[in-house]
Amino acid sequence: MVDLPPSVIHGEIPPACVIVVSEAFQIEPELLGGILFVEGGRKGMANKNTNGSYDFGPAQINSAWLDRTESVGVGAKELQHDACKNLWAAGWIMRRCLNKFHTSFWHGVGCYHTGENPKTDAQLKRQRDYAAKVFREVQRTRSAFLNWLARG
Repeated sequence: MVDLPPSVIHGEIPPACVIVVSEAFQIEPELLGGILFVEGGRKGMANKNTNGSYDFGPAQINSAWLDRTESVGVGAKELQHDACKNLWAAGWIMRRCLNKFHTSFWHGVGCYHTGENPKTDAQLKRQRDYAAKVFREVQRTRSAFLNWLARG
């Protein structure tokens, strides 16, 4: 079970949530698993960043997204304490990013971490570095994650 994200190991995200989010946003479930693994969040977490923003829950949804998630009824409390809503928000953000960067899948993945409008070389580097981390985790954990999902 070492090759599963912490929120999965601790039973915080049921397989049904992953399947629903994957189907709703047309995102491969192992990509969601890779994000959960890289982010390493857990239900109930609210981590303060150096810029004053917060990252919430299993998928570490940044508070910069709150104005948009709140418009569909998912606020900070839900992101922090409801693992399925947190994963739903992660899928929604990832789909936005993949649509925006439709000519480059991995830029879309990096957008999840850096936001939709990277402006500096440093932000672009963070976007590439994040995408590379997710890629490595998807490759490393794909089999275990898909097996967990199938057993669900």
